[in-house]
Amino acid sequence: MFVIFGKWKVGGGLKKLLDKLNIENIIMDDQDRNDDVLLKSEKIIVSPWIKQNHKLYLNYKNKVFSELNFLWDIIKDLKLKDKLEIIGVTGTNGKSSSVHILYNLFRWIFKKLEIKTKVYLSGNFGTPLSESLIEIIDWEKKEKHLIILEVSSFMLYKLNNFDFDYSILTNLGTDHLDWHKDLQEYFDSKFKIIDYTKNYVVMDKNSLELYNNNKTTKAEIEKFQQVFDLEKTKFLGKHNQWNWNAVYKITNRYFEDHKLEWNEKVFWGIAWNIEPLDHRLKLVRSISGIKIYDDGICTSSQALNVALNSFDKKVILIAGGYDKWDDYNWLGREMGKKIGFACLIWQTAKKFEVILKEKGIDYKILKTLNEAVSFSIDKAKELKIENILFSPWSASFDMFENVYDRCNSFLKIIDFL
Repeated sequence: MFVIFGKWKVGGGLKKLLDKLNIENIIMDDQDRNDDVLLKSEKIIVSPWIKQNHKLYLNYKNKVFSELNFLWDIIKDLKLKDKLEIIGVTGTNGKSSSVHILYNLFRWIFKKLEIKTKVYLSGNFGTPLSESLIEIIDWEKKEKHLIILEVSSFMLYKLNNFDFDYSILTNLGTDHLDWHKDLQEYFDSKFKIIDYTKNYVVMDKNSLELYNNNKTTKAEIEKFQQVFDLEKTKFLGKHNQWNWNAVYKITNRYFEDHKLEWNEKVFWGIAWNIEPLDHRLKLVRSISGIKIYDDGICTSSQALNVALNSFDKKVILIAGGYDKWDDYNWLGREMGKKIGFACLIWQTAKKFEVILKEKGIDYKILKTLNEAVSFSIDKAKELKIENILFSPWSASFDMFENVYDRCNSFLKIIDFL
């Protein structure tokens, strides 16, 4: 019998897959953990959020499988690899935007050029990989399948059994130190995607150098190119130039490998029609000449740095949330240039307060997101600042179910202004 440990989205998807394959299984978590069942089980498949210091790894080490390691065995056993390919995307920032762009590009290019390959968006972004595999198993037609898979460092941790056909590593920065034991382990997890990929692109040369400075074996990559004409898209910011550049390379490479005729006109026509993702530096409201931007998906210093550098003028920043032990101090040098005033909330407010004081940036600590939004608008009018940026700089777990719950709460507040 197989045990699925973790009842969230990934665990639920794994259970559906095992049930479909008539493999005896049981799903549990820390609330209903049964050590007798765990001891007798053949395999234990853990959800990505289970930390490596969990008792599960310590007590049942030899039969614990990560989601990706386990699913690769399923793919091989069912001989699914003959009809599917996987493009993986990981990085500290930019992975969700990159998979969003890739998914829409391939889906519409294939349709326009009448290429019979079905495209799936899967992984950390939304639908678990296990559920995409169920759909492929059920698909009776002879079309090929292409999975665009967003991959977190948790999913890649100790990966030793997977093949990506193509992958993108967007960048590396400090993140998830509440899960990984140190920064090097986090970097190593991210670079696992390169170890298990045939064709890859690393977008950010500084990230590559950062990683290589701590390794005896150097990772190599083609010469980095940042040039990409964003004027032909609806996206803004240097970071999206990186995203689109990598996507263009991977798409081109896919067409070359499959001996498909590349159509530049079709590419740019589709590129222009792809909308930026919600909650990623998106203008959501203008009030009395004040523009309010939703960057609620921001959970790290790296992401905030990207957001701040997308503005030419100073902003009113709304930030704060659950402390995941990010390195907040390095961003201080950028903040004085870009932040005119800050509204701080929740657990990390006190940490941010120290940094803002050091940089001479005025701020106020408030109790709720609603209060912070109202105060930010009043302050923007008083200081004649045109832009308000909701970029929390922290995780969401202290006040919200998840990051999307936080984003939706922000939009509801904005709707009632």
